[in-house]
Amino acid sequence: MAMNKTTRLVTTSSVLCVLAIGAFLFLFFFIRIEVDHLETLSEDVRLAEDQQDKLESLRQTVARITKDRERLDSYFLAEQDIPNFLEVIEDLGTQTNTTVTLTSVEESKWRLPNASEKDEQAVYKTLVLTITAEGAWDGVFQMVSLLETFPAPVIVHQASFDVASTESNPIKWKSTMRVSVIQK
Repeated sequence: MAMNKTTRLVTTSSVLCVLAIGAFLFLFFFIRIEVDHLETLSEDVRLAEDQQDKLESLRQTVARITKDRERLDSYFLAEQDIPNFLEVIEDLGTQTNTTVTLTSVEESKWRLPNASEKDEQAVYKTLVLTITAEGAWDGVFQMVSLLETFPAPVIVHQASFDVASTESNPIKWKSTMRVSVIQK
């Protein structure tokens, strides 16, 4: 019986050890699965935070670009603003003490320099003006300077200066300018 008791004790201890080892292995495996799951969730959270940061950066960029695009659009001449623009050009004559005459107004297309013929994005609708300014040298020169620095995309193609003296006004200058204004 002592042998029997010892055998039973060894058998019971062996079974308990095997059960304990099995339980530890099961817990280790279960914990490993949970750790892997937590690592995956952690990576997903990090990716979501990165996406959120990029989305916020994109929102800020769009907001900034929207303001810039509105400001940029204000530089180009809209179809309905053509009469007002022509009046502003004529009013420059009053500011410079010159007589300003619009001798021709025509619509045209303008292609960016070095752009390919197939690039439709490089072609812009323009308003081509031929402007004559007559008066004293400083007024005529100031008129040309104002057109060159006008806060709109004005392209000066030609500017010529001539003496246009008459008997009543012996020192009179005349400038003829051909300019293009880019339209929307």
